[in-house]
Amino acid sequence: MGLNPLGSNKKPRVTLIFSRDSERTQFKGAAADIAEAHKCSPTEAVLELVLEYVAATRQARDIARTMYSSETPRSLDALELVYRELEAVGERGGDTAPLVQRLLDLSLHLGLSIDTTADEAVNLRNHWESVVEVLRDAAASGDIHRRTTARTASQLTATLVSPTAMLAICSHVSTLADSWDVLRGERSAYGVLSALAQMSVPTRRGIVETGEDRLETMRVIDNFYLSGREASD
Repeated sequence: MGLNPLGSNKKPRVTLIFSRDSERTQFKGAAADIAEAHKCSPTEAVLELVLEYVAATRQARDIARTMYSSETPRSLDALELVYRELEAVGERGGDTAPLVQRLLDLSLHLGLSIDTTADEAVNLRNHWESVVEVLRDAAASGDIHRRTTARTASQLTATLVSPTAMLAICSHVSTLADSWDVLRGERSAYGVLSALAQMSVPTRRGIVETGEDRLETMRVIDNFYLSGREASD
C-alpha cells in the first residue's frame, strides 16, 4: 500500500494510496465493520486504531491526540503535558525516572536550548531554586555524591540568571536525573521539567526530530502510565 512514502513536497504522505484494488476493498470492508461495531464513523475507527498503535493506555493516547493536533508535533509538547500533570498530582505509583531520561536524551540528540530572557524563565528560576534547596537538605547527611550534586545544582543557578539566548539544558536535566531518588516526590522538580520542555528549542544544526523520536517518546509516556496501573493492582 503506497509506492512512495514521500509526496511531491518531500514530506511523508498521509493520503492512503493502494497499489491493488484488493487492498482498497479489504481496507474499506474492515474499516466499515469496525465502525459499525464501535458505533462511530470509519474515519474515527481508523484514527482510534492508529492511536492504539501509538499507545496502549487511555492517558497516553489523550496526550498523543494533543501532540498530533499540531501541524508540527513535538515530543516536547507531549512531555510538557506529562510533567504538568505530575507537578499537580505526583507519581501515583508510576516510575518517572524514564520520563526524565527521555528529556535528557532529546536534549543531547537535538541540542535543546532555552532563552533565559523569556518571560517563562522567571518561573523556571523559582522552581530551580526550590530544587537546589531540596538537594542541599539531602546533602546535609554528609554523602559525598549528594554534596557534589547539590553544589553543581547551585552553580547552575547562575546560568539561569545570566541573559542567554541559547542556553543548553543538558546539564540541568542531567543534574535532576542524577538525584531523581531525592527529587521524584518534589513538585518543584516537575515544575523545572515542564518549564524546560515548554521553553526548549532544537539548536543542533542538521538534526531534526523524526517520527521515530516521537513514537519513542510516546512509548516512554505509555510505559509510565502502565507502571502506575501495575503498581495499583
